[in-house]
Amino acid sequence: MALSTVDVFTYGIALLIVGGAVWWVLGRWVPDGGLRATYKYAVYQSGLTRRESAPAVVLSSLVVVPPLVSDVSALGVGILGGLYVGGIYIAAIAVANRPRAAYIEAAGGDPDELTPEGSNVIAGQARVPDDEAPIEAPVSGDPAVACVASVAQFKSQPTRSSGTYFPTSFEVETRRFEVDGAFGTADVDPEGAWVSLLSGSPTDVEPNVEGAFTGGAAETEFVVEAGESAPQAFREVDVFEPLPLTSDGRAERELRFKETTIAPGEAVVVAGEAEQGEAFGSTVLRCTAPGTFIAKGDFESVSDSLSKATGRNLVVGAGLALFGGISLLWMAIP
Repeated sequence: MALSTVDVFTYGIALLIVGGAVWWVLGRWVPDGGLRATYKYAVYQSGLTRRESAPAVVLSSLVVVPPLVSDVSALGVGILGGLYVGGIYIAAIAVANRPRAAYIEAAGGDPDELTPEGSNVIAGQARVPDDEAPIEAPVSGDPAVACVASVAQFKSQPTRSSGTYFPTSFEVETRRFEVDGAFGTADVDPEGAWVSLLSGSPTDVEPNVEGAFTGGAAETEFVVEAGESAPQAFREVDVFEPLPLTSDGRAERELRFKETTIAPGEAVVVAGEAEQGEAFGSTVLRCTAPGTFIAKGDFESVSDSLSKATGRNLVVGAGLALFGGISLLWMAIP
């Protein structure tokens, strides 16, 4: 069924009205920064980049075509559309993590060798170089070579007594560090690397969904109840802004501060491009190339989870997207 100019105009006006109403409700339900930070948090946690997320959004938008061109069941479109969009999202995550899995496969299951140049995967213990100061984790204050910190705010829903937690800010911080392993010692320049520390990322063998709406499961958590005074140290950390605090520093709503770190001495896997360092015999792994990453954990768990994320998830995602998409197309055909 071809759309006339009047139809297009009518759909456009309806979209503006509905969109405006949704935006008005969200503006009063979601804390400042809640939509943007929650989206960025989920995307980073999944390992997605613009190269995968932009095509996924474009393909997902095709779900609106059947209701526009044919008289179809709203319930059917909703169910099949959910399968279609969900399948695309799962498949996009698998595609995004494929370059990381390729590093693991190139290592041949042996991270104990380090070539002086080219692609490398190493595994061992993280260590702070003698000439570097570690990161001071913002929640615990403990030393770290990499840290993910976030804050989630509780916000009541407009017409209900219950509410939802929204991550309103998060940050990944890294510092140059060394890795000691069977291969020897390598310097790691983490700039540009995807850092896998968050619960639910592809390098979690058994993702823990507990606390998913408050920034995921974390090693350290500090809760400030509504009406309590927030620690002065948290008020001075940029990553936690904006905080809903009164003039005397009390929380207007419940706040959950979380962090996960790679501490000196913990197991870590690094994929990067090696080059000769300034010191004689030293090797530096740089993480600016696509697919390079830093993952907390031992080599076996990181390898297994990335394999699942790129193999099984691709099959599942593609299957759901094909089933949903073909079914929607069948419904739309007169």
